[in-house]
Amino acid sequence: DAHEKTVKVRGTIKNDELLRFLDTSNFLSTQISDANQARDQERYTLAVSQFKDLTFSYIKSNSNNRIGELLLPNTISLLDKSQISQIYEKMRPSFYESPLGKQVKMYLSQKDFSIGDTYEDVRLTNPEGKEIAVADFIGNHEVVLIDFWAAWCVHCRKEMPHLTEAYEMYKPKGVEIVGVSLDQAESSWKN
Repeated sequence: DAHEKTVKVRGTIKNDELLRFLDTSNFLSTQISDANQARDQERYTLAVSQFKDLTFSYIKSNSNNRIGELLLPNTISLLDKSQISQIYEKMRPSFYESPLGKQVKMYLSQKDFSIGDTYEDVRLTNPEGKEIAVADFIGNHEVVLIDFWAAWCVHCRKEMPHLTEAYEMYKPKGVEIVGVSLDQAESSWKN
């Protein structure tokens, strides 16, 4: 009918901004993945830098609302500690006492480590039930990478094939990778 109107339903301004952020994030994630697979270091570095800048900027501009509060804890491994701190300081007071706020606060209070720093040895049980220590690997290998992961961590699981590939490539050169599961249930990391 000629009198019918076309209606376009849209969200709030914040919703539209979030959708643009997610679209751009997905685009950059694809760029990062493609550059990594092509072993194009220059393109990879540029895409990672753009992704970090986009994420920092977006969360910082949403530090006073729920969007920023939900995204900040998920960027701990992406953003620099100083960037996390800048955003954290601008959060709403209610965020500080929330479980997510406490998670960020705990991260910010942790000591930073650098290459060459001494470490505190960790003793854990391996899949066969034998207690092992990180020190068991030190000295026997040129480099020991400790990978903390969990079955519920999507990013961790996505990185597993890359770690396996890197291990196969660098094991002959003295590299060892020790995986430490943060899962509570043994069945999560054994499967």
